[in-house]
This record gives sequence, C-alpha cells and structure tokens, in this order.
Amino acid sequence: MAIYRGSGGSGSSTQDSYLNAVTEQSIIATTKAAEAAASASAASSSEAGVNTSATNAANSATAAANSATVSDTSKDTSVAQATVATTKASEASTSATNAATSASTASTQATNSTNSSTVAATSATNSANSATAAASSATTATTKASEASTSATTATTKASEAATSATNAATSATASATSASSISSSATTATTKAAEASTSADEAAASAASIGSSPTFAVTNMTIDDTDLIVNDTTNLQTYLEGVDHSLFKSRATGVSTTYVSTVAIGGTTFAQPAVSGEISSIEGYFNINYTGATGVTVANLAATSTYVYIDKTGALQQQTTIPTRLDWCQKMFTMRIGVDTVAGTILGFEYLSNPIGHYSNSIRDIYTYLLAQGVPFKKDQTVTGRAGDLGFDVAAGSLMEFGGTGDIHNANIKNFNAVANTSYTLLSRTAIVSVGTDLVKYWDNAGTTTALGSTTVVGHRLFRYSDGAFAMQYGQGNYANMALAKAGVLQEDYVLNPLLKDATFFGWWLIESTATNTGGTTLTSFVEYTIGIQGGSSSGLSGALLKGNNGSDFNDAAATLENLGGVSKDSSTGAASMPTGTTAQRPTAATGLFRFNSTDTTFEGYNGTEWGPLAGGAAATLFPFYKANGTSDTIALTNAGFPFYKADGTQDNIGVS
Repeated sequence: MAIYRGSGGSGSSTQDSYLNAVTEQSIIATTKAAEAAASASAASSSEAGVNTSATNAANSATAAANSATVSDTSKDTSVAQATVATTKASEASTSATNAATSASTASTQATNSTNSSTVAATSATNSANSATAAASSATTATTKASEASTSATTATTKASEAATSATNAATSATASATSASSISSSATTATTKAAEASTSADEAAASAASIGSSPTFAVTNMTIDDTDLIVNDTTNLQTYLEGVDHSLFKSRATGVSTTYVSTVAIGGTTFAQPAVSGEISSIEGYFNINYTGATGVTVANLAATSTYVYIDKTGALQQQTTIPTRLDWCQKMFTMRIGVDTVAGTILGFEYLSNPIGHYSNSIRDIYTYLLAQGVPFKKDQTVTGRAGDLGFDVAAGSLMEFGGTGDIHNANIKNFNAVANTSYTLLSRTAIVSVGTDLVKYWDNAGTTTALGSTTVVGHRLFRYSDGAFAMQYGQGNYANMALAKAGVLQEDYVLNPLLKDATFFGWWLIESTATNTGGTTLTSFVEYTIGIQGGSSSGLSGALLKGNNGSDFNDAAATLENLGGVSKDSSTGAASMPTGTTAQRPTAATGLFRFNSTDTTFEGYNGTEWGPLAGGAAATLFPFYKANGTSDTIALTNAGFPFYKADGTQDNIGVS
C-alpha cells in the first residue's frame, strides 16, 4: 500500500526536514552495513585461502622431509661408495707402483741379459708376467674410479632434489604468511565497516529521536488508494486503520482455536488439560489465550456431580461446579465438564465443552440446550435390538450430536460410534450407582425402594448414552400387569431422574416381564424407542398414547378406561347408560346434583342440596295414608302414574292425578 501526501495540505517544513534527515541517515547506515558484510565475506574468503595455503605448505614440508631423508640416505651411500672408490684407487696406485717396480726390475734384468741369455730369457719371461699383472691392476683401478664417479654423481642429484624441496617449503610458508596478512587486513576492514554502520545507525536513531519519542505524523494529510477496498472503503489513512482494528475486534469471540485431547482418571480424582490456544472477547475486553497445559490436576469439589473446567482471562486454569451462564460462556474459555460419583468421590468420565471461536456458537448452544431440556434425542441410527440367547442387547452404529463436544474444531459436534454387541451399562437408582452389567434386571424402583417384580408383571427401565459412548440405565418406577399397560404407562410415570443422567441422551425404555429369559422376542421384552413427532406415519415413542386423531379408539378396555376416568358407560347411542348403583348405606358424600340407583329402595335417587330423594321410576314420592277395616293404618304410594286403588276383582289400578 503506497502512502503519499495528498492534496489536503503541504505539511510541515520542520517535519519534512526531520524526515529527510532520518531517511538520509538510514540510507548511510544501510550502505555501511552492506560494506561491512562485503568485508566480512572477503575476510572469510581470505581465511579459506590461508587454510588452503597452509595445507599446501604442510604437504610441501612433508615432501621436503621425505626428500631430505632420501638425500641423507643417498649421502650415506655416496660416502660408502667414495670410501670404496678410495680403497680401489689405493689398490690401483699400489698396483701401479708394483707395475713400476716390475718395470724397473725388468729393465735391470734386461741390462743383465747381456751377461747371460738364460738369465735374460728368464727375466724376459718374468718381465712379461709382471707387465700383464700391471695391466690387470690398471684396469681394476679404472673400473673402481668409474664406480666412485657414478656414486658421487648420484649424491649430487639427491642433494639437488633436497634443495628443491626445501625451496618449495619456503615458498609455501611465504604464501601462508601472505594469506594470514590478507586475513588480518580484511578483518580490520570488516571491523572498520561495522563501526561505520553502527555510527550511521546511531545517527539515524538520533535523527528519529530529535522529532520526539512518540512522534505524531499528520496522517490526515496522507491518502491511500481505495480502488480495491470493499469493507473499509476510505482514502483517509487514519480512518482506514481505525476501521481495520475495530473490524478485527468485533469479529473475535470467546473460544478455542486449536484441537486438544483431554484425559481424566476414571475412578480417580485427577485430570489433564493439554495445551490449548484461543481467545476471550467480552465486556471486559479482548484477551489472547495460550495455555501451556497441565497434568495431575485434582478435581476441587468431589461432592458436586459436575465440575466445569475453563481458562480465565489471565490464562490460568480454573474450575466451577455451577452450570455456566450465558455471561460465563463469553468471559471464560471452557474446555470440558467432568462427571463425579459423589458417593464414591471419584470421576465417572468427562465431555468436551470447547467453543470454536465465534459468538454465533453461543446462540446455537442456547438452542441446543433448550431442546435437550425438552427431551429432544440428538442422535441418529443406533438402533437397539434384543438378543435371542440372553437378557442383554445390541446397539447399531450411529452418532450423537454434542455441541462443541469433540475437541476437534473441524468436526466440533458429531460423535460417531461403532456397533456394540452385548452392551455393558451402568445401572442407577434415583439416587445412586448400583452396578455394572449386561443383562436387563427384573426389579423396579418402588418409591425409592428396589423391589423384585411380581409374577408376570412388567417394568420399563430407561436407557441413556453419554457423549463418550458409555451406556447407563435407570430403574423403571412403575409396575404393570402386562406388556400393553406397560407401554402406555411408562410414558405417564411421574419419574424422578438421577442427576448423573441429566446430560446424557435418552434412547428409550427397555420393557421386561418377570418370566423373560431373553430379549429376542416382543412378548416378554420390548424396547420402545423415544422419538419426537411422527416418523414414517407412526411413532413407537407414542405407542399406546391417547391421541386426538383416533378419538381414543385404541383403548384395550374402553369400559375399564371410562370407569378409571369416572365416566358413565352406555351400550350404544340409542340404548341405555349404566348409573352408579349401591345401597342406602353406600351413598357417597352428599353434593348437590348427585344421581344414583338405590338398590335398597330399588329406586333412582338424587341429592337436591338438602336431602336425598327418589326420582321417577323408583319408590312413591308421597305416601297416602288410610285405615283398613280392622282399624289399622297403612299407606298407599302416590306416584307419577296416579292414585292407586283396588277393584272389586282385587286388581290394582290408578286414578290419574293432575
């Protein structure tokens, strides 16, 4: 982005001079630094040359030493050969002397030969022999002299080679000295250049300081090119910078920005929070979080069913046992919730609570939390089926939605699970953990007391799954006479949920009759899946419920249902209704408007607010007194049918009363 003066003003001449000075000094500092770098490079190259020369000198010195050794050896050989030559020469001189002596003797003998021919002949012979011997000695002397000359020549050659090697060594040593001198010179130059660069930098710093420790430039007089700007479209530099900063801040949110893997000691009391990065953005401000991690952290309160772990704005690891509020999710970077068995005082498990960065996540979390509170099962697939050989059950593969529940910012919400055969689960009562097993139990929660099922009675246990994949089941709290009543009744139970199951996903009800031996059929055992709404035209979760759509026509026993509801039954729309029947002694507590059939008086009666009285079709409303012929009194019932009398033939009749 180019920054230049716009047309808004000429600027300050003082500031311009300061800026020019700073720029000039900065350029000088840069140049000096470059020269220093070049000198250092040259010094490095010279040093490499010295190293090479030193190596060559060492090699030459080695060669000279070898040549000197050879020279010494040749010299010794020459001395020995010279000695031999001297010996041979001495022998030749002796032979020559002998030859001269022989010649002298021959001459003497030749002189004497005149005196005696025999003597002369003999002396001549001797003289010839002596001459032959002298010639042989002279030849030997010549040979020995030649050998001595050859040895001397060899000694001279070796001495010359030794001198050459010494000369080479001296030359290499001179080159090494020259290179060392060059290195010293280059190093001196580099030091000088570095000092000059430092001085230039100091001058630049001084120039910058001369305009103030915190200079304020007139950015209002500077403009930027807004051709390709989209969000923060302005040509004013100050406005642009403020807009960028505010946009960055507003786009930040509380949450994590790295993936991590937490661990807890199940059955223990400690947990590990790995290193995690993120940020906190709230009304308290913006805080960049880089937590380094910790192991062996103890759960602070083992008397609370849940502990929420988070990083605060100072970057410290914290815990709380209260459910995080909307404000907590903004001001704290939560990482996980730890479930605790408060009876044993140990950890049951944990779930991730990480918010991938973005306040929108909190809004989605709110929706998720409210739907979960209404019992919405956030699961897919995971069909529950029985087993033919035992009282266990299997669960197919599937997934759970646990908002922010994976620790992976790229797949924050979906927990995938493989199929499970003969599922192991934790059994709970309304207040405690009971056991761990695989078979369905034939007990029910009778107002807090665990009670064995009666003969052929049925209970409906509730099945749950945590986001870590573990299963749990809580005792059913109703006891039903048959499977049909159980399917309808479990939906209406006034159920007391164990607090440990508050955050688990509800799967449905496992119904079991007391005589069941396996879960493979549908008569003595049945799993009723919990669903919301109609799926595929039916809903197993609403099976047996009273639905408006069928006008209650699916009651197993309509009369019994009507009686349980306190209604009056009828045989048909044009037939008769059956009224409550009982003796006078069985009359209910009086209330105006009550109507019944009195089996004692064999009449219908009603209560008028003051007393019970007969209605039409029952006993006479009024008794008409009379006296018999014998003088005794009696009464005749006066009914709506008229005034009764007896005819002469003894039959009864009535006179209408109007």
